[in-house]
Amino acid sequence: TTSSTTTAAAAAATSTTPSSPRDAPVLVFYTIAILSKIPSKFLLENYAKRGYMDKESYKDKRGVTPRKKRFFICRDHFLFYYKKSGDTTPAGVVPLDYYSIKKVKGDGGVDFLALTRTFKGFHTKRAPTYFLYPDTADIKSWFDTLKTRCENVSDRVFGVQLKVLCYFTATSLPDIPFFLEECIEYLKQHLDLEGIFRISASSSQVAEYIDKFDSAADVDVAECKEPHIIANIVKQFFRELPEPIIPFSFYAAAVKIGEGGVGSGCTIDDDALLQMLSQLPRENFNVLRYLLEYLTLVAEHSSNNKMSVENLARVWATNLMRAKEENALTAAKDIPAVMSVCQRIIQIHTKLHHHEVTADAADGDGDADAWRSSGTTDINNLIRIRRQTVAQWNGGASAGAARVASPTFAEDYVVKDFNERRTDTVVDKAAAAFTAASAIASSSGDGGGGGG
Repeated sequence: TTSSTTTAAAAAATSTTPSSPRDAPVLVFYTIAILSKIPSKFLLENYAKRGYMDKESYKDKRGVTPRKKRFFICRDHFLFYYKKSGDTTPAGVVPLDYYSIKKVKGDGGVDFLALTRTFKGFHTKRAPTYFLYPDTADIKSWFDTLKTRCENVSDRVFGVQLKVLCYFTATSLPDIPFFLEECIEYLKQHLDLEGIFRISASSSQVAEYIDKFDSAADVDVAECKEPHIIANIVKQFFRELPEPIIPFSFYAAAVKIGEGGVGSGCTIDDDALLQMLSQLPRENFNVLRYLLEYLTLVAEHSSNNKMSVENLARVWATNLMRAKEENALTAAKDIPAVMSVCQRIIQIHTKLHHHEVTADAADGDGDADAWRSSGTTDINNLIRIRRQTVAQWNGGASAGAARVASPTFAEDYVVKDFNERRTDTVVDKAAAAFTAASAIASSSGDGGGGGG
């Protein structure tokens, strides 16, 4: 679109009535089909980056395509690719602001970039996922260029609602933010670290890492020499969630259950606790379970790290749950019960695998979690499929043979019903808008019609 959007906003702000339809602000739209006809030579002015990369793609049940070398040009928010430099017609165009990007450590040390279509707004089965292989020396430059144009670049990590974060950042595990998986996997290599989560780290270094995560910088957690920094970052991530991992609406029930375990000889009602946890929103449930699995590993090394289940509960209790309207007196009174619940959750976390989250589990504010019907962007699920495909090729199938499909992928990746409903809705609204616009154009007396 042209910059007339700004003009329209300015005109609305002045509250003036145009003297005729011709004086009103106008929005001009260009069909994306035009982009698919642009010769590469016309893009070589003001481009952000260009060069050859190997490309694979995944589109629905057609599977992963064999790797091919293509000439890429990044300009504005589009990534054009051609069979070779100088071609007159692109082989494809990627609208980057509808895609999320992730740098992946591939097999054999060969890193690559994964570009996947997000579900914000609408979804189309025609939008493939791309796996791009720049030269090793050039991968950081390509990643830095593309990430500033992709949809997920503006999404912060800290202080963001969990469901929003899970919506845009995908991992090899369901609903686990990529940043969190990286940090936890790093910390698993330091299970014997004494005082993990209890000992503070340099506040300036912690803040530096958080700034990098929040600005979508290319952070290699494995390069961190001080594990306490990453441990503090993980704890701060949970502390800064706008709503705790055990939401506000669950706090009173959790405290009541925890009170049963306060005092010598008292025990918590495990059935009641598991039933409460089974009502958590799906992403809260999965992230909590992932964290608990790791904390259990930490507790198993308590003879070295001095972090028993009891000590972990002291550190983590108030980071996992808190009252919505908290005061010092109430918080002090509830602490024993909150710690009791936290300790018991760690101890019985393996039973969480046997409790399915209810389909209509509510968010912390009580509203139904209807947004889930849009599905999630699971890049690593695609990466696993890609690896399976390559393994089949290496096992004897020719790279030029028919593409290998994943029969279960459509079920895992998106909700079919959503595709059908959302596509119909978009088409219906588009048709209605086109009809209305045509009627307005006809009534204005402007007969200068343009093609689609």
